[in-house]
Amino acid sequence: MLVSRYAATFAGTAQSVTCARKRVWDYLAGSPLADDACLIVSEFASNAVLHSLSRVGTFTVRCEVFDAYIWVEVEDEGGAWLRAEPDGRPHGLDIVSLLVGEGGWGIEQTSEGSRVIWARIDLPLPGLRLPRRLRGRERQPRLTPTSRGCRLSRLPAGESR
Repeated sequence: MLVSRYAATFAGTAQSVTCARKRVWDYLAGSPLADDACLIVSEFASNAVLHSLSRVGTFTVRCEVFDAYIWVEVEDEGGAWLRAEPDGRPHGLDIVSLLVGEGGWGIEQTSEGSRVIWARIDLPLPGLRLPRRLRGRERQPRLTPTSRGCRLSRLPAGESR
């Protein structure tokens, strides 16, 4: 069951990647999954800025807290995206796979041409609970951005994974 939701749209800059990571960290403060979620958001947002048309536009970060997992995704503006040739060392998406498993993340094209990269981060222990502030209510976004170029948005009520 969806218990909490956050969404924000950012300018396609390196500084906005930092802003996105900090916003998700603030949103998930106290969660046992905050470190993993922030690392994944940072990787996805970096890829949006480096490998998509978002580098001259925007990208959107969404984070949803469910009873048993956290869902994070970044929507970029699409375009060609070439994966790096294997060079014997792990890259960002390899690290995401190690954190959530091969089936725990994916990339989808939208009908509008944008791309959504998502990950599901399961709570590691049965019965482990999220902090009280993340349970049972929708989080209101802050109206004062911490970094230039950050534009906040809210998901429409009822939209979920």
